[in-house]
Amino acid sequence: MPEKSVGFAIGNLRARENRLLKKNDLSGFAAANNVTELARMLRDKGIGRTDNADVPALLHEDAEEMWKYLTDNAPDTAAFAPFLCENDFHNYKAVLKGIIRGREYEDLLILPASVELPVLEKAVKEKRFDLLPDYMQKPAAEAYEVLVQSGDSQLADCIIDAGCMSAQTQLAEKSKNTVIKDLITVSVFYKNIKAALRAAKTGRSAQFTESTLTETGVVSKKAMVTAALGGEVVIDTVDGKVIYDVKAGTQTDTRVRLKGKGVPSLRNKDLRGDHYVTLVVQTPEHLSAEAKELLRKFDEATEDSLHAAERVNSGEAPHKEKKKRGFFNKDK
Repeated sequence: MPEKSVGFAIGNLRARENRLLKKNDLSGFAAANNVTELARMLRDKGIGRTDNADVPALLHEDAEEMWKYLTDNAPDTAAFAPFLCENDFHNYKAVLKGIIRGREYEDLLILPASVELPVLEKAVKEKRFDLLPDYMQKPAAEAYEVLVQSGDSQLADCIIDAGCMSAQTQLAEKSKNTVIKDLITVSVFYKNIKAALRAAKTGRSAQFTESTLTETGVVSKKAMVTAALGGEVVIDTVDGKVIYDVKAGTQTDTRVRLKGKGVPSLRNKDLRGDHYVTLVVQTPEHLSAEAKELLRKFDEATEDSLHAAERVNSGEAPHKEKKKRGFFNKDK
């Protein structure tokens, strides 16, 4: 980008910030009575430029317009590769399931993308995974085999998602752009949390869970698995170290009993008392700015406890309010 155009681009971005959706906007969309009303609300927020009542079409239109703006003004479009590849993996997932199971998938595709639809279709129909970018070939082939042979769509999804996170991390490193790398690190860390929790809820093994995660350099995959599924800790006793299996969801100050691992009886040395241990969840004392930001993101995605006081002071109920019934939550 020529230096003289930088000021224009910054001013344009400032103006576009007003179009960013807020929480109240999303609540309003969810309360729409029908698709036509939802489309009108989207257009009122500057999403889509036509009178089309087709919501997916409006969203695609807006995405294409934003992508054109970025490519016209960015000095190096290669910096967007880590974000575009996420759409590529999503689209491959939609095409794979659609072709294998004989379902429509065109409306599930996300634009913009760097891999065109005909390439994705040929890769699946003819098993020509070599047509895909290098970072997609292995997870694409593995997910195909899993879905065809076992029909396990969750495992296929996990393979594709893990491949996507790995590709994003690699592409972000190649960009040598600090902002891009930080954004992708936060994104992958958050996806790791969701993947680990999803695996825990569906009863997947620790080995399976770890295989679906990607190292971020902030929290190891093993630590993430242990946090979600529970794991083993080493406890010192009078007779040495004992391995204890901590259950998933264990809270701080939980008291556990190690039967027969305590002090011997004074009257009979063959009789042992019990060893009681209080489990404490340690809070890190020294966190980097990156680690703090990741924890804030996790809090926002769960209970948003950091802003609980603000909600109370503003008069908002501390508990979840009953949502207004609208187009998206009507009885089927």
